Amino acid sequence: RCMIEWQLHTMTRPIEAAQARWDEIDWDENLWVIPADRMKKRRDHLVPLTPQTLNLLNEMKKINGGSEYIFASYKDPMRPSNSQTANIALK
Repeated sequence: RCMIEWQLHTMTRPIEAAQARWDEIDWDENLWVIPADRMKKRRDHLVPLTPQTLNLLNEMKKINGGSEYIFASYKDPMRPSNSQTANIALK
């Protein structure tokens, strides 16, 4: 549910959402900086974070704060969630 909500608020592709990392969040500027190597156009992508997305991040911090990934795999928290998890949940 949280990853679906994140995708809706940030308008990002499933793979970008699934691989979101805590170190990409700029809490001071309220930005998610997706590195160029993960972007289709090969340049950093800046995603403004709204109060809703910041609240969602705080929720996820309680769940996955020990992982480098915001949406960590439930089987292995050291890996990102499967990018198709959100699509499967909608079926």
